[in-house]
Amino acid sequence: KKGIKVKEFYETIVNLDNMASNVRSFSHNIMPPDLKKNGIAIVLENLVYSLQKLNANIEINFTTNVTDKLDDKLSQNLYFIAKELINNALRHSSASIIDVELMKENNQTELKVSDNGMGYDFDKALKKDGLGLESINSRVALMNAQIEITKKPSNGISHKIIHLEKF
Repeated sequence: KKGIKVKEFYETIVNLDNMASNVRSFSHNIMPPDLKKNGIAIVLENLVYSLQKLNANIEINFTTNVTDKLDDKLSQNLYFIAKELINNALRHSSASIIDVELMKENNQTELKVSDNGMGYDFDKALKKDGLGLESINSRVALMNAQIEITKKPSNGISHKIIHLEKF
């Protein structure tokens, strides 16, 4: 209760918090092995299928027109963004429907994740120690892409990541 033991206790708590943060950060950067082999469309389809089985009370849909493999770095970043946005919708939005779309037209690739949940303010959530949202912002910047976040008038939110290929 006094002196060195209390200080050691609090230092241990801080160290454990830092370790947990590092493990979470590391796990965000692990690339699924089939991403490089099969491409982003198949990996996202499998992710959605798996999450749908685990969350039977929530409808999770996936739509794509992507038939070719995309660039590995682009695929990796889009995968982690999609995964984070889907997990956020599952954990925080109280949504009953989550839609994931991956579309490619000409030199533009779009990832859209939307739900019919309660929505949120992205900027406020980002300031609240949102490691996942910070990761999304970093990946969007790294890809030289844009993110559009729209609160739906009825309920829910839509996130659209737009990547233009450079020629």
